[in-house]
Amino acid sequence: MKFYSVVLTQIILLVFSPVVLGAGRGKSTAEKSALDTVVVTVNGVAIMQSDLSKEIKHQLKMMLVPTEILTGEMRFKMRRKAIDTLIERQVVSDRVAFKKITVKDEAVYKRMQEIARQAGTNVDGFISMVMVKEGIGPEELKKRIKMEMCFDKLIELEAGAKAFIVKEAEAKRHYDKHIDNFKTLAMVRASHILIEVDGSVKSAQAKAKIKVDDIMKQVASGGDFSVLVSRYSDDESTKKSGGDLGFFSEENMMPEIAEAVFSLIPGEVAEPIKMPYGYHIVKVTDRKEGKQIPYDRARDGIVKWLGGEKKRGFSTQYVAYLLSNARIEWPREVLK
Repeated sequence: MKFYSVVLTQIILLVFSPVVLGAGRGKSTAEKSALDTVVVTVNGVAIMQSDLSKEIKHQLKMMLVPTEILTGEMRFKMRRKAIDTLIERQVVSDRVAFKKITVKDEAVYKRMQEIARQAGTNVDGFISMVMVKEGIGPEELKKRIKMEMCFDKLIELEAGAKAFIVKEAEAKRHYDKHIDNFKTLAMVRASHILIEVDGSVKSAQAKAKIKVDDIMKQVASGGDFSVLVSRYSDDESTKKSGGDLGFFSEENMMPEIAEAVFSLIPGEVAEPIKMPYGYHIVKVTDRKEGKQIPYDRARDGIVKWLGGEKKRGFSTQYVAYLLSNARIEWPREVLK
């Protein structure tokens, strides 16, 4: 349904990425390595070139961008973004320390369990997903979650207990204004026959077309579709189940197939769908129409989302306030 779904990326990034992406203080200017250089000093704490390199590497992994395609301008913007992230991280870390905000390890582990449950896995599975996606080990992940929790405490402390409460009238007004977003998606269940073909060989294409036309004639004459699947389909993963693709929404299916089947009723077979790798012959077997989600069912999700929006808005303003009051010093050779 179109309803504020929590995707894995959001779960991994958690609430406030500039904060969560790291924790703890950097090096004091006096502690900097002779082999490292200072990029910027924030409230007396030096952010080093090694810190910046690590952050840029993290950004590249998140973006899945090969370094060889980066232009000079792209590299400059990425470097600037990484520096801004490190500065924001530091001012928040300083404020958390100043307010003496702490979170116990037991609470961190409980939070990890909650996040893992939202992701449909256990803690070990969640750690593995984060390692694959971001290259972050268990201890670093715990530090990030701990800082996210500290930041949450800081925001709630500074904003006040009632700042993020959503009133009933607000939730109902949002529902009425965005009522089309609160619908279950129409779903179609279909079965298919896949005829694979090497698109680069003309003779193979012609042979496949003859085969497809023959199958369609058998369908038109009342041939059992599941029998035709077992006889002709090249999709081994669905062949034993009669070509069943299960239920899917228009948004979660290849556009070419979705366009062909969503106008059909159960029992109808779409015209063959030509793809670069072959043909799909698709039969609609069932469908569920989209339905309006009543306010009573949508309410809790709306309240949670609107409360989160208020919190995110306050967080952005609060970090801007911290930045405006921070002592940020740039080495002469570093371009701001």
